Amino acid sequence: MWNSDVVDEESEDDDSSDDDKDPRRRRDNDNVLRKDAVKPNLASDKVQLSQGALKRNIVNDDKVKLNSQAQILKEIHSDQDLLTAATIVKGLLNDLTIEELPAVLSSFIYQPRRDEYEIPGNISSKIRERAKELSILANELINLEMKYKLEYVRLPHFGVAEQVRKWAQGESLQKVLKNSDLAPGDFVRVAKQVTDLLRQIAKLKIDPISQIARESVHRVNRGVVAYEPKVFDDQDLDFDESLNVSS
Repeated sequence: MWNSDVVDEESEDDDSSDDDKDPRRRRDNDNVLRKDAVKPNLASDKVQLSQGALKRNIVNDDKVKLNSQAQILKEIHSDQDLLTAATIVKGLLNDLTIEELPAVLSSFIYQPRRDEYEIPGNISSKIRERAKELSILANELINLEMKYKLEYVRLPHFGVAEQVRKWAQGESLQKVLKNSDLAPGDFVRVAKQVTDLLRQIAKLKIDPISQIARESVHRVNRGVVAYEPKVFDDQDLDFDESLNVSS
């Protein structure tokens, strides 16, 4: 459990030291103390937060579902793990196709360069409806995180959802990025992270979503997304040999 008493006692201490007289130093000290108090127990706090989410009817309030969400939180390694777990338990991913699932998951990963949170107009009506449901869920979780003083989840952003869906359909990178401001490198980074999240969901063995995730991995992890550059030891690599690389 996150010990709020530790932070409250320090922040409300009446000791008038030099640091306390300087508001900036006091704020920095409080932030350091807060981070030190939260980090060791962050996982257990998120489990407790998920219990609160269940009790607030964000997901079905029953013991089986509660245990499921706590277990998912332990297996998902992402800064959006809580939103991912709640989404899975609520069943918001179950009816998605192998192309739609990675498109929706991209909303947990993609971060726009500007504050643009409007749902884009180029996505299907099904994904658009799911985007609305996930935004509501994320806002409910944010309210709970404020209560438990945890870092806030990001609102899902569907700015590259259609591009990811097209890529999962087998279209070329050139066609996927046509009429888009998204740089190829940015798309590849998002697609790699989507692949990683798909693999984590596949390992949960919660069908049908895990089965869909396993099939989606092969659709997304291909071509430039699957490419992994070799890392060489500079001391062992002959310079002439380094130039002899097939394109």
